[in-house]
Amino acid sequence: MSASRRNNTQNSRRNGNNSENSPPRETVEAMQRRIRELENENSQLENENQDKEDALREHQRELHAQQQELTQAERRLADATNRPSARASKKRHRQIVESPPNSGDEGASPPPPKRPHSDDYIPSADDERAVANLGRKFTILYGMWFPSANYTSKVDDVLLLDYDPAFNVSSRFNTNATKAQGQLHDIYKLCEGEELFRYRKDSWFRRSFNYGVRQQVSDTANRLRSHCWEIFGSDVADHLRDPQDRFDHFARRIGYRPGTAAKDPYYSTIDCPFLHSTGCDTFDLEDAYTNDEFCWIMVAITRGPEAARQARLSDGKEMYIPPTTVKGDNLKISRTTAGAIAACVTFYKYTFSRDVELRPRGKTTGIEYKADFDEHLEHILKMHHDKVPSMMELFKKWDYKVFGIKEDGDHTRPDTAADRRKEEHDRLRTEMRAKLNALRREREQNGDQDDEQNGGLGREERREMEDDPDAGGN
Repeated sequence: MSASRRNNTQNSRRNGNNSENSPPRETVEAMQRRIRELENENSQLENENQDKEDALREHQRELHAQQQELTQAERRLADATNRPSARASKKRHRQIVESPPNSGDEGASPPPPKRPHSDDYIPSADDERAVANLGRKFTILYGMWFPSANYTSKVDDVLLLDYDPAFNVSSRFNTNATKAQGQLHDIYKLCEGEELFRYRKDSWFRRSFNYGVRQQVSDTANRLRSHCWEIFGSDVADHLRDPQDRFDHFARRIGYRPGTAAKDPYYSTIDCPFLHSTGCDTFDLEDAYTNDEFCWIMVAITRGPEAARQARLSDGKEMYIPPTTVKGDNLKISRTTAGAIAACVTFYKYTFSRDVELRPRGKTTGIEYKADFDEHLEHILKMHHDKVPSMMELFKKWDYKVFGIKEDGDHTRPDTAADRRKEEHDRLRTEMRAKLNALRREREQNGDQDDEQNGGLGREERREMEDDPDAGGN
């Protein structure tokens, strides 16, 4: 009994101590209310900060939109007045020498400018695109490099020249300066007057023109090797992938001469089998540049690899009709030039060489591509100027096999993609009509009475004629 009383006493003391240490109920409730208030204040601060950030972003968007609107307004004003915007820094003015309308007429006076020229002219996107296309067209028809010292090619060495109306074409290949003047005359012909040619010294013109040239050279060099099966055929293309394989199979074809005790190995410029349709090792004036593969290269450049394949298989008698507009149509290339032949010769030699990049001087082979091009161009221009029969015949062959032009200048094939599609449709319709007529005559001769009631045609043939009313004529 005494033990039970002692336990109760100890428990009561322990409970009394706990009640003395715990805070009152009112204090706990006050603390909880304060915690809730602090949480609410913190939430309000976060919302306010988020609102400020949203307002800042909106202000930044409005400021950016205003800046864009201001820039567009300044560009529109500059395009309308051909003057730089207020932000643009002023450029130094220089005197522009205008060129005559006919570059070959000595003593011809330059025409009056259509509008005052200023170095501050800001070109539109169409202007830059047109000049880049001039560079591409120049590469295809006139050349891929510009005369410069050593093994460089700088467009400024040509476009910054003053146009010489009294330039003597016969002296074109005397020096680098005369070569540059000759190319400047070629560019004037491409510009077809003063509208773009007057801006040739401006940085935007030189930049866009050089871009078009370099892009066309790169595109052509890559196309000839990546589509070699279509352009040259499988027998040749099987050995064009590997540089060493190209050397083993085609080094002699492109003029390689082994070294001797007195002379290092080298590549000849004109004593090359690939220049001649007969495969002659030495330069033959009557047979030079007659390799049909040069024509297929030009077709591949202007109308694509598939067109080159069709031309190769038909020996130029058939023209493939691409489903879309081709480069030859876009650049209005429809005639053979001496530069086009020389360029295709140079592209051919590079394609069959060990070099992996087309440069004025081959890095691996040491072939002087730039010097070779100039020598071929000089030969072709001189022979064409002197009306050498073999060269005149070569131009006629190129005009026909590449562009479909007869000797009298008439096109045997249409120029535009739409015309070519129409021609193909007409050709297929004519073939179908001929087959149906042949079948009708055959059945008439066999005395097929049932088919005679339907004009000598069976049910399937009659249905085809009903679908195509023009197919029923004789």
